[in-house]
Amino acid sequence: MSSPPPVVTIVKDEALLRSLVFAMEAHGYQVEQFGSWIAAKERSSVAEILVLDGSLPATDIEECLVLAAGKRVVLLADEDIDRVRPGRNILVLHKPLSGSDVIAALAALRSNA
Repeated sequence: MSSPPPVVTIVKDEALLRSLVFAMEAHGYQVEQFGSWIAAKERSSVAEILVLDGSLPATDIEECLVLAAGKRVVLLADEDIDRVRPGRNILVLHKPLSGSDVIAALAALRSNA
């Protein structure tokens, strides 16, 4: 039996990245972690869900969302992000957040598959 596709997590803050990865792995998700979109670009094509830090440069977020068309995305926002429209495949979570917020978002996106 093959393992499910990974959740690719792109967060530039190392402490936030570690806590997110810990929470996701504790709930059985296979996680691939990156500190930048450039590092994650190649692996994002095999991802089940992308978790993006809203603190990434705006051009990185926009490029990622374009290339991730059809994928499910959790965007971790510091403030209102006008350029991103939440929808069936995109959930926006506002910081500060807890691990359970991210887990609930992942579960919601999986149920919309």
